[in-house]
Amino acid sequence: MKQISYIFTILLLISSCGNKKRNTDDSSQAKKDSIDAASKNPSTEKLPADWSDFYYCDNLDSALKYPDKVHHLDLRNYNIKKLPEEIIKLTKIEDIGFYWCYNFDWADVFIKLSKLRTLKQIDIADCCVRKLPKEISKLKQIRRFFCGRDSCLTSIPSEITQLDSLHELSIGGTFSIFPKQVLDLKNLKVLNFGCCGLKELPNNIDKLQNLDTLNVYGNKIKELPKTIINLRKLKVLNINSNPVERRSDYIDDLKAKMPNCKIIDFTTPLTFL
Repeated sequence: MKQISYIFTILLLISSCGNKKRNTDDSSQAKKDSIDAASKNPSTEKLPADWSDFYYCDNLDSALKYPDKVHHLDLRNYNIKKLPEEIIKLTKIEDIGFYWCYNFDWADVFIKLSKLRTLKQIDIADCCVRKLPKEISKLKQIRRFFCGRDSCLTSIPSEITQLDSLHELSIGGTFSIFPKQVLDLKNLKVLNFGCCGLKELPNNIDKLQNLDTLNVYGNKIKELPKTIINLRKLKVLNINSNPVERRSDYIDDLKAKMPNCKIIDFTTPLTFL
């Protein structure tokens, strides 16, 4: 009886070892399959299903994560002083907007943005900008530059004349005297100086021979220079809410001399304190 029991135990151990070996083989094969799959798909990151979500981007971290997908970037309420160096990786960026960003070192910003060859537009709004640095001259590729709404500017650096590609300029702030350096922007087509406290336009405003839109609404202008009729390409002249003297007769005469230009004017002038 003891011999039978002993033989049964031996057979049981052999059977158990066989099963264990088969499990080991199965485990090895599963591990091999896993390694093969990983080699074919090295990244387990879930990529966006629709890259158009990044065409317009309002998050700096996301923009830097997928820099070749972003064309338009809005930076809102960023409490940083300098843009990261990686910003130059945005190889397809077309325009960048800064909104409610109060602490930026604008000299640093302009230097870094000057390296983005595809960048055509910069919009700075509600940032309380008090001074535009001379480094604005480095933005050779820019076609449209906006700095308005809650801007505290009182002057424009002379270096802006180096922006030969600039087609549109919008400025906010307080300017009792028209910044004459703007007159050297030969390729300028659109000029917006609304609600800036301007008392007059310069007599040589006709230096801007390529200008087709001039917005000087909400200022303190009583009379436009006679040379304004020499702006042959001007299509829109917005002088709404300026205390123009003899308004009705003056506007009628101006319209007669500039038949191809749409003159925007309301008969009720804005009252200035």
